[in-house]
Amino acid sequence: MNRTFEEVFYDAAEFSMKAFPEATAISTLSKLTEEVQEVMIEIAFQGNDGNLLTEYADCFLCLVDSIRRSGFTCEELIMEMYRKTQKNKTRSWIKNPDNTYSHTEIAADDDDDDEDESIDHSICVYCGDEGVEITPEADICHSCGYIYS
Repeated sequence: MNRTFEEVFYDAAEFSMKAFPEATAISTLSKLTEEVQEVMIEIAFQGNDGNLLTEYADCFLCLVDSIRRSGFTCEELIMEMYRKTQKNKTRSWIKNPDNTYSHTEIAADDDDDDEDESIDHSICVYCGDEGVEITPEADICHSCGYIYS
């Protein structure tokens, strides 16, 4: 039963719209925080007993649902993940005391003035208004004033 990422993305989207019709991008992220805690508990106390991958899947489904409810498509997500990975490859990284990593500098060719980086949100994550365009110069919903950060 092999499925492509795109098939799973849209199947999960169809399910979540029917099962959780009033959920929002933000409420789904709130649920994600609960699911992340479950992953951390599995790692800390149970290890990999079979539930860990299921808990990771719950997290990923919440994240994907929030992305979709923000108006993005699977194709846009894949393209942005690739773009961000390429950008991160050009950065220098330092290890933080908590074993996370932070980039120390922005690469010389890392300017946000690329015209193709403007993302057209079909729905504002806060007010639900359609046709919101977010650019590096205008990162606010012009209908409700929600600030994208």
